[in-house]
Amino acid sequence: MGLKAFLKGNTKNIGTVEYAVSDRFVNEETGELEKFKIRAINAKLDSQIRASCTTIKDGIEKFDSNRYLALLVITCVTYPDFKNAELQDSYGVKDETELVKQMLSSGEFTKLTNKVQEVNGFRETYQDKVEEAKN
Repeated sequence: MGLKAFLKGNTKNIGTVEYAVSDRFVNEETGELEKFKIRAINAKLDSQIRASCTTIKDGIEKFDSNRYLALLVITCVTYPDFKNAELQDSYGVKDETELVKQMLSSGEFTKLTNKVQEVNGFRETYQDKVEEAKN
């Protein structure tokens, strides 16, 4: 057993993963598909996102899974920058959450969400769990 493997400086960096969400986003100069750049986040930041999506009313805790998935995507995707004012203006929105919803089709958003979850080490995506619960 080697404790050294767990020391911060000795862990492998997950890095950034590039992923083409759709064939709708094409680079004008090269003709190639534009790829979203996705980073992993640590459990502390994920907990903060989850907490911001949780409300308690009358002693009942309610978790907004749609908001969580949108915030997870916004936090993990480093390119394109959903906070970019020019990009938001082009879709007629002033918020990164609204931008993601306007910019991507439902299927594209699901594909991106699944990839973000995969990059973050989730073997089963949130969507998989929802489908399992339905059945």
